[in-house]
Amino acid sequence: MLHSLLSGGCARGHRALGGRVAACALAAAAALATPGAALGAPRGSSFSCRASAARIALTGAPTIEPFVANAAEKPCRSDHAGVLAPTTVGPLRVDAVTATTTQKPATLGAAPLVNGDHATSSTSLTNPTLGLAELSVHASLLSADASYTCEAGRALPSSSGSVVGLTINGNAVTVPPGVNQTVSLGPLGTLTLNQVIVGRGTITRRAISLSSPLGSVVLGEARVDVSGNPCARIPGRARLVIAPPASARAIAGGRCVRMFTARVIGREIGRVAFYIDGREIAIRSRSPYQVSIDAKPGRHRLAARVTFTSASGTRPRLLTLRFTGCSAPPAFTG
Repeated sequence: MLHSLLSGGCARGHRALGGRVAACALAAAAALATPGAALGAPRGSSFSCRASAARIALTGAPTIEPFVANAAEKPCRSDHAGVLAPTTVGPLRVDAVTATTTQKPATLGAAPLVNGDHATSSTSLTNPTLGLAELSVHASLLSADASYTCEAGRALPSSSGSVVGLTINGNAVTVPPGVNQTVSLGPLGTLTLNQVIVGRGTITRRAISLSSPLGSVVLGEARVDVSGNPCARIPGRARLVIAPPASARAIAGGRCVRMFTARVIGREIGRVAFYIDGREIAIRSRSPYQVSIDAKPGRHRLAARVTFTSASGTRPRLLTLRFTGCSAPPAFTG
């Protein structure tokens, strides 16, 4: 009698099992012959990222944005821009500047994301000095970072940044703790330090943002965005199938068998241990997860303990099958 053929699939009960088991066996053969589809991020899920070291949009002049990583923003990809030597960009002088975006893994869809996979945007400026009319803003260091990181099947947002050694028109300014701190510049506008803008799925972090009648300037901007949930776990699945079909039909019909192959197929399978009557007979750590059975006479219980990948978040499962081995044919004495 067929005790259990699979977890979540082929056949349950006694009636008409032969045909269904055979169908499962044939389906298994097809599955083993066909490369698996990508099981990565759910459809419609993605990360976006963009990093800009400086964006200068003065009134009546074209916008200047020379150091941008992943300018297209979507999809997120690893990119870098910057210069490690003193340079001048319009009214901005800086000793070194970097803008970096990263995504791990580089391409979504190849596999489910695991804890620590992420999309990150970061930028830094060393000794930037911005001079506009009667305004001079200097800092020893500016930085901004924003990211989404996979943790237990969710995309968790975070951001950080710093404004170090800030002076305005030669006067030292104490940077208050926290985000979105504003400094009034009188008729010259407002300076926002460690600015954080949160939208639907979007995090934008800016080290310095100037809003002025002279125009707008952003120094150190990191932005990330998430659509759907690329980190969503894809649960593991497994079923135990028998080949060849004649053996599957014999087991389903309660008849004895001599030899057959037991296969575990599904998704997110990491390891399968096979047992007969409680005795371990094989361990498979990669596909195909299968074992050949030389059935001894009598009743037996085949078990396959399936361990799934950590990314799936699926608990191990035990798949079982009862079968009868045929008695040895009588010896010919003629």
